[in-house]
Amino acid sequence: MNSAYFEGVTPLWVAPGRAPIPERYHAASFSLADWAGPDWPDNDASGFFPLRHYLIGACEKWQTHNWQADWDLIAARKRDAKHRQTLAKATRAFRQAIGSSSFRRAERDLGVSIATALCPSAKLEMTYEDGCSAVVSALRDFEKQSLRPDRFPVRFGPLLYDTFPTRLPKREIAVALVLADFVTGFRKDDHRAGGLHFPRPAVLSPKLPWKAIAEFATAFSDDPDASINPDNVATRVRNLRGKVARIMRYP
Repeated sequence: MNSAYFEGVTPLWVAPGRAPIPERYHAASFSLADWAGPDWPDNDASGFFPLRHYLIGACEKWQTHNWQADWDLIAARKRDAKHRQTLAKATRAFRQAIGSSSFRRAERDLGVSIATALCPSAKLEMTYEDGCSAVVSALRDFEKQSLRPDRFPVRFGPLLYDTFPTRLPKREIAVALVLADFVTGFRKDDHRAGGLHFPRPAVLSPKLPWKAIAEFATAFSDDPDASINPDNVATRVRNLRGKVARIMRYP
């Protein structure tokens, strides 16, 4: 293919000395060129080549991310959240039980045992009553802490949720959201939008190259059932965007 900008250029063209485009990205590169239009070889007009470079780079980086570690941590935090009520109830029962001992002896013994275990050489200058009250106060605080919900962000790959998601998306859909934000930020038309500071909410412009995004996002998938159907990728990515507070561009 010849043009006024290059000679013998195709959507797989790379500068001399650069590694060729991996075969897994060939179909996506051609689809991206189709979306960019007949002037796609004109870098100033279409931005095709840097955009292709950024999309491939993002796919490569998220391929190496430890998705299983994110999934395991989310599962552990969900189990911990379910255990909070049980822990608070057990703490309350324990506090009431030791509070009913004669002369508050159990409260005193618990306090001494904890202090000795934490700092064997400690010298406690505290009255008997103050020590017992400190133990009760600590147990009450622990009970309140147990009931406090987990408000830390939840991360799954490039996605950051403010609360626990009911269901996690396929990793390909998560990557597709990042790629759609990438195209929005680097396209060369009036629909360009977004920013360079991350994490931030994803920005999706209209008329995105959904076929190319689907092909890039599934480039590493060996399972044909895991591939994203370009006909519904736009809907799935937009739905995901509404559930995610912020995204990360790279791991």
